[in-house]
Amino acid sequence: MRNILLAVVACTLLCTSSAFAAKYGEVDFGVIAKDSEPALAITKAMKQTFGAEDKKLREDKAAFDKKVQEFRVQSQALSEDAKKAKTKELRTEEMKLAQRQQTFVQRARAAEQSALRDMSALMLEATREFGKKNGYEMIIAKAQGAVLYIKNPVDVTKQVMVVVNRLYRAKLEKIKADQKKAKKDKK
Repeated sequence: MRNILLAVVACTLLCTSSAFAAKYGEVDFGVIAKDSEPALAITKAMKQTFGAEDKKLREDKAAFDKKVQEFRVQSQALSEDAKKAKTKELRTEEMKLAQRQQTFVQRARAAEQSALRDMSALMLEATREFGKKNGYEMIIAKAQGAVLYIKNPVDVTKQVMVVVNRLYRAKLEKIKADQKKAKKDKK
């Protein structure tokens, strides 16, 4: 009985002392997803990939809206057959434009979702690496975390962003090296 009592007291003291030494952190993934090197690269790539097409679709939509407005003004002077023909022409053009817009949105969303999955994986990897190397017991996501209170959390967003950027640069270097090797092997 005495041994059990001593074990309980020792366990309580160990648990209490380790709780005081525990480090808890929080990270704002929103900041990292907006300001980190990979986030900026994703934004740039999305603009390069979809920017011209987006601009063209907006211009085509504005031109179509102008045609519709002109038709409304001119329709007073047109015969019924001419109105029907022009209405049919405009509806066909509207459907084609809507289809192009829908296809564009689907492609852009798919690319964005893929980039977000990669970014999320990178942020998680960086957070885990940072936490392990720096002795954190727990790091929560500021905005998404289910934990509503932690006494004295440390905001580690900037430190995790440094790790995200480092991991991103390392992955870029590996991709470049693999591409160089592939080109060399082809020759």
